[in-house]
Amino acid sequence: MMNRLLPPVLAALLALVLAGCEHLQTGASGTKVEAKAVVRVIYEQLPDAAVGSLPYRGVDIPRAVKRIRDRFSQIKPFLERGAIGIGSDGLLRMRDAAGLAQEERAALERLIRAENNDRLLVYRGLADQTGHGDESDWIAYIGETFAAEWIGQAPAGWWYQDAQRRWAQTPVTSGTQ
Repeated sequence: MMNRLLPPVLAALLALVLAGCEHLQTGASGTKVEAKAVVRVIYEQLPDAAVGSLPYRGVDIPRAVKRIRDRFSQIKPFLERGAIGIGSDGLLRMRDAAGLAQEERAALERLIRAENNDRLLVYRGLADQTGHGDESDWIAYIGETFAAEWIGQAPAGWWYQDAQRRWAQTPVTSGTQ
């Protein structure tokens, strides 16, 4: 009796699991959806409920996104001044520290390091969630995908690196004004 019940029960459980995942996209399309959502949470300073509704919620992703969001108010002035910019790999880079005192520069370097560590946690977590684990090419793709969103949703005038690592500013028509 038990052996005849097992296949229908397993099929029903599988159907429930798949039904719960119908909104979840995978691979490249899922990465783009996640990048767009995460960057929006950060730039618009959305509440924890928005973090909880992100498509991918691996172990470290929500905590890292919350830290990035909470740190954004410290980073934003440096982006606006052009002291830092967005790298083509989706990480922050020091761009022009000429006007910073030594102490301020050291604090900014620590801030960039903490930010980039959390961004990498998100990128690696997303690679795990999409079934690509430690594939360095996929993690690089995720970083580039996020870079496109960080830049695309950025206000006019923020600095970023293009694919050849040349610095440019976001145009007036880009992102939020």
